[in-house]
This record gives sequence, structure tokens and C-alpha cells, in this order.
Amino acid sequence: MEGNQRNIRGTPGQTLDSQGYRALSGFTVGLTSLISGEFGAGHVQQRFDDLSIGTIEGPSYRAMLTWRPTRLLDVHFKAEQIVTETSDTSSTGVLANALQLGLDYELRRNVIVSLAGGYENDRFFGQQRKDKVITSDARIKYLINRYGAVSLFHRYTERNSDIPAFSFDKHQVGINVTAQF
Repeated sequence: MEGNQRNIRGTPGQTLDSQGYRALSGFTVGLTSLISGEFGAGHVQQRFDDLSIGTIEGPSYRAMLTWRPTRLLDVHFKAEQIVTETSDTSSTGVLANALQLGLDYELRRNVIVSLAGGYENDRFFGQQRKDKVITSDARIKYLINRYGAVSLFHRYTERNSDIPAFSFDKHQVGINVTAQF
């Protein structure tokens, strides 16, 4: 079970603050010595403070497969349904069905290179709108020690909306610093 409390500004006069959960039940299985999988189904609910968005809820799922063809390479596939929000083009809640294919390559013991591509089908609540989103991610992660890491990334997003004013392309470049205990 995953719970969340989101405090997001949104647009003037329309907040995107919400609280919710996703409860999944499933199983993890080793399909072969090189392939493992995780499969789950359940319920998702996100209650937005803005009454024009309201509550988004319903069935949810997640499936993940990992193939390890070598000791240095992992190939991942993930399919899931999530509730999110957008303030890039409008302030509303979104039910997203997402697919992602990626790989992680251990360049050195403490340096990991990751590439991923994704496709998402978004259904908006409070609007008659559906979007299709294509993403690509490239990341290089340096593991400082077992408690910290620094990564550089580039993410490209292409959003195609059935309302042309909401379609866009976006490049994001950034640095992440992570601490874990």
C-alpha cells in the first residue's frame, strides 16, 4: 500500500493539493534464472481539495519484468495505472496508463548508466481531454557510498493532446542528490 499527501500550487485560485492511496495485492515470481516479475492489482484513490476535480478512483494495476542477460545489464519493462496531476497545461487530475522500457548498465562498480523510453495515455478529470505522452530518459548515476548518490539526467517529453493548445515538447536537464539510510 502506498499513501501520499501532495501539496501543489496549481494555478491562481485552483489548487492541486490532494491526498490518496494505491493498494495493490500481487506476487513476485522468478520466471527463469534470468527473468523475474512482479504483478499486482488493486484500487487507487486520489481526493483533490478542488471540488471541480473531486475524487479519482477505481481499479489499478502494476506489472514489472526484469531481464538480467549479463551481470552488468538489467532490462526493465513496467506497465501501471496511476493517478497524477498536471499544472503544465491546466490544473486537473489525471488517470494515467503508462508503459516503460529501460535498461541499466553498470559501467563501473559505482557508475550506472540508464536509458528508458515510455508511453502514457492520460485521461483528464474535469475536462473532455485525452493526451498521449512519449518520454525518453538518459541518466548517469555515481554511487558515492552505500548512503548517497549523485546523478545527472536528461528527460525529453512529447505531449500530444486532442486539444492542440495543450500539446508541447519539453527538455529537462538536472542533477539529483540522493541520501538513503
